[in-house]
Amino acid sequence: MDTVAVPGVECPCPGTPHPEGDVVTLRSRLGLSAGTQLQTVIVQANQSGAPVGEVAGLLAETYLRVGITDWTFVDEAGKPVPVTPENIERLLLEDFARATPVADKCDELYAGTVLGPLVNGAAKSSRTTPTDKSTSRPATGSRRSPKRSKPSSTFTTLTGATATTSQ
Repeated sequence: MDTVAVPGVECPCPGTPHPEGDVVTLRSRLGLSAGTQLQTVIVQANQSGAPVGEVAGLLAETYLRVGITDWTFVDEAGKPVPVTPENIERLLLEDFARATPVADKCDELYAGTVLGPLVNGAAKSSRTTPTDKSTSRPATGSRRSPKRSKPSSTFTTLTGATATTSQ
């Protein structure tokens, strides 16, 4: 499996043993399951009417969950911290500053692969093409226009019950 290193990630290690930052390693490309998970996140968020910022955040989180293969994070004893969903959550997803450079690299690596088919599918489904005959619903009933109503009265007629006043 080809990988891509993201150097200089803010170090979460106790005592900060990596002053230059840590390295997070990503898959250079996604497998079928990971790509499908990302597309599902986008489709479900879109169908629920989620705001664009929320969709972007969900996509970035999912990138990290499916893209990270390794990192140089260590625990208090100096032992490597394993890459697990819980550790990804605790060490990256809970820290915007630490997660952002990794998510940005994931977006650079995966966005075209994940979003391309969705965009192409949407474009195909909404493409307009000429048709041989009208696609409008056929009219029911008479084709004659409705009869014009009589204009309403714009003046009044004095009657015996109407009083006339003078000033």
